[in-house]
Amino acid sequence: MNMANKSKHPVVKNDNNVPESNTQATLVAQQYTGPIPMASELEKYEQVLPGAADRILKMAEKNNENEIDLRNKTLKYQARDTLLGTIFTFFTVFAFLAVGVYLVSIGKNVSSLGEWVSLIAGAGTIASSFLEIHRFLFPKKDKSDSE
Repeated sequence: MNMANKSKHPVVKNDNNVPESNTQATLVAQQYTGPIPMASELEKYEQVLPGAADRILKMAEKNNENEIDLRNKTLKYQARDTLLGTIFTFFTVFAFLAVGVYLVSIGKNVSSLGEWVSLIAGAGTIASSFLEIHRFLFPKKDKSDSE
């Protein structure tokens, strides 16, 4: 028996009868992010299942339409909220002004009315800021996200 071949770690040979220590390996990794697969992958889908590429494209188009619709709804509701906030602020200030004019017309002392208006306006500003921060930190989840 040849003692040279007996070692703790025998040399493993591959199919080409070349020792593994002389074999090189190449690893190729690809990453792709997008609404549709790469063209080469899309072609493979089409070969496996005829019509699959068209279905994948339609699915991506529908998803894109849904995202555009969601953005449009979000903008619409934000505009509505801004308008309602402006209208509410206007009527609040107008109501305080009307109460002040009424109190002056009936001869009441309105020296502290300005302080009350400032107090309520300040509290309203703080509450409004809190609500905006809360809406930013904890946005509502869409029904489509939970499904």
